[in-house]
Amino acid sequence: MKMYFPDWDETICLTLPVIKGAMKDLGIEKSVLSLAKVEKTPGYAWCKKFQDMVETGQGNCGIRCEKYSPRNGKNGRCRYSGHFYEQTEVKRVIKLKP
Repeated sequence: MKMYFPDWDETICLTLPVIKGAMKDLGIEKSVLSLAKVEKTPGYAWCKKFQDMVETGQGNCGIRCEKYSPRNGKNGRCRYSGHFYEQTEVKRVIKLKP
């Protein structure tokens, strides 16, 4: 699923349905979105559970983390391990109906 950075908070990267829901909650009718692309950062990952950057391959997930949950149910990469994103020049304007 594509990810976007909204113009009203360029520090967050969200999917289109989540952005639309947030716009409704915040009372925003129009927004310019920047398409996000995955930024490959060897040795690091984004922990979706704790909303923080973690070093990979150093045992930070697994034995040291109480919330570690392998994707395959046995071992390996944690289901909360995610990517970093960066903005691209591709823009999209969305408008919500009042």
